[in-house]
Amino acid sequence: MLWIADGGGGRCCARGAPLRWCCCGRNVADPHKREPAMAKKSTKQKSAKVTRGKSKTIARGEMIKRYGRLYSGPIYDVLEPMGLPNQVLSHEIKPLQRGYKLTGPALTQQGVDTVPGVVPEPKNHFDNMRKACTRGCVAVYAVGREGLSGHWGELTSTIAMANGCQGAVIDGGARDSDLQEKMGFKMYCRFTSPIEAGSRMTIMQLQEPIFMPGSLTTHVRVNPGDWVFADGDGVTIIPKEIASEVLVKAEELVNREAKGREMFAAGVDPTKVVKMFDVG
Repeated sequence: MLWIADGGGGRCCARGAPLRWCCCGRNVADPHKREPAMAKKSTKQKSAKVTRGKSKTIARGEMIKRYGRLYSGPIYDVLEPMGLPNQVLSHEIKPLQRGYKLTGPALTQQGVDTVPGVVPEPKNHFDNMRKACTRGCVAVYAVGREGLSGHWGELTSTIAMANGCQGAVIDGGARDSDLQEKMGFKMYCRFTSPIEAGSRMTIMQLQEPIFMPGSLTTHVRVNPGDWVFADGDGVTIIPKEIASEVLVKAEELVNREAKGREMFAAGVDPTKVVKMFDVG
C-alpha cells in the first residue's frame, strides 16, 4: 500500500487515515528510515484488500503504445483482484465515434456553475490548459452540475491537440462533434449539444484531484497523472502508482487468453483449458 506525506505526518492514499509509518515500516517524513517494529507489521498486510507489488518504471511513450494493444476486459480483470473493482467510469460516458482507443496520463479539470445573471470573470482557461498539457496526456473533465451545454468544443480540441493532448473524457457534453471527428480528436462524453458553455460554467482548477461518476460506485477519484484507458467498452482509471504493474499483468493475461482461445477453437475440453491457463 502506498503512503503519502501530509504535513508533519502521513496519510493512507486509500483510506485517508493519518499515520506516521507506511505498511513496510518506512517513515513518511524520511522514506529511507525504517522502524523494525513496523517492518514486522507489514507481513500482516499481505491479506489487505488492495494488493500492490513493485512497479517497474516504463517510459510514457512505451506505456501508451503497449496499453494501446490491450482492451478493457483484461485490464479490469487485473484491477479487481488487486482490490480495485470500482475504477470504471459511468457507462453513460461514451465515445463520440466507435472504433478508437484512448490511453494516457490524466490532465484533470474541474468545472463549476456560474451564478445566474452574473457574467464570470475572464479566465485564461485556454492558456492555462495549454500550459498544463503534456505529450500524450488525456484531459479528464468534471464539469460540475451544469448539464445542458457543450462543455468541450472544436477550438478547445485544436489547442489541446497542438500541445500534445490525445483526447478528452468529459462528464458532460461535447460541441462541434462533426468537426471533432474529422480532426481526429478522441472524445468520450455523455451527450452532444450546440449550447455555448462559457456563460454558464467556468473551469475552477486544473491538475487537482477530481471525482467522476462511476459504474459500480457513485464516484471515481481521478488524480493528475492517473492512467486513463478508454475503448468501446468504457473508461477505466488506473492509479498512477500501479499503472506499469497493471500493464504487465494485463499483457500476461492477454497472452494466456490467446493460447486458451486457440485451444477452445480446436475443441479442447474447456475445463482443462481454463485450469491450464487460468482464464475464463
